[in-house]
Amino acid sequence: MANNSENLTYGFGKQFLVFLIVLNLGILYALGWLYLKVDTKQKQLELRQTTMIRDSMIWRDSLSKAMMKKDTIKKDSLGRLPKK
Repeated sequence: MANNSENLTYGFGKQFLVFLIVLNLGILYALGWLYLKVDTKQKQLELRQTTMIRDSMIWRDSLSKAMMKKDTIKKDSLGRLPKK
């Protein structure tokens, strides 16, 4: 009877060890999948932020040029713009 009990304990231990290994592999797979999903989302957000910053700089520069151009237009002594 003692020999049978040891075999059952050994068999249970092997099955439990396999269960833990499979569980750990599943958890690692899930974490890797989540990491890749979050990483792609982060890259998309960084790209969007970069384009927004670039567009705002272009807009600011064009606005600055327009304001400088407006300031360089010669006005007569009464402050009127010359006729074209």
